[in-house]
Amino acid sequence: MKKMALTALLLALPVTAMADESCGNFMAAKKTDNEARVLDSYKDGIRDLRGLEQPAVMKQFENADLAQKKVWVERAYSKCKRRGAGEDLANVITDIQ
Repeated sequence: MKKMALTALLLALPVTAMADESCGNFMAAKKTDNEARVLDSYKDGIRDLRGLEQPAVMKQFENADLAQKKVWVERAYSKCKRRGAGEDLANVITDIQ
């Protein structure tokens, strides 16, 4: 029981060593028109989410149809263009999903 509680606590804490997918990386992937690369970049942004939010958002993304994924990608691209290349994609994803 203590191990479960400790595991839950550790999952809830922010992780500092993350991939930090940036809007710049995501926008570069988008400009290639390689759909698989764009979706992979978006998933990298989801993986950068902190705590218990990450698994829920990843599940939502994985269960969505391609049309819905494209909507989220377009929204993220628009926000990234406004916020700049240095913005963490995870921050953008948190705002749109």
